[in-house]
Amino acid sequence: MSATAKVLIYSVDDKIAEEADLAFAGLVDGSPRFRAVHTSGALFEALRNQSISLVLVEYGADPDELIRCVRQIQAVSPETNIAAILRPEGFDENYSESTVLIDAMRNGVRDFLRRPLSTADLQRLIELDTAEAAADSGSNS
Repeated sequence: MSATAKVLIYSVDDKIAEEADLAFAGLVDGSPRFRAVHTSGALFEALRNQSISLVLVEYGADPDELIRCVRQIQAVSPETNIAAILRPEGFDENYSESTVLIDAMRNGVRDFLRRPLSTADLQRLIELDTAEAAADSGSNS
């Protein structure tokens, strides 16, 4: 894992950034660079102005909001992988977890992380992202 990998975390919850600090610090091959943003404006500015490998998007109470955000990310930065951070309290009773997860994946979410964020889950996700990027660059040669 390259220490220059860039991960962007989009969340309104400050605790996610704290969890990310701990999870990234435990990565075996060094911590990739990450940045947490709290507004959609900051998210899309970063995507337009930086090479972002992976965006972690907080799943809020409304699954449709996640899908809208994913579609906007893909429009601005189609090469960026997207994973959703699931709420610790889970899904509202009005939503079927399997339906929400399948719909999110059909719309471009590559993976899901549960809170609190763990180093092991983050390591797996970043390794997958790195492998996909290497495969893409190899096929473009």
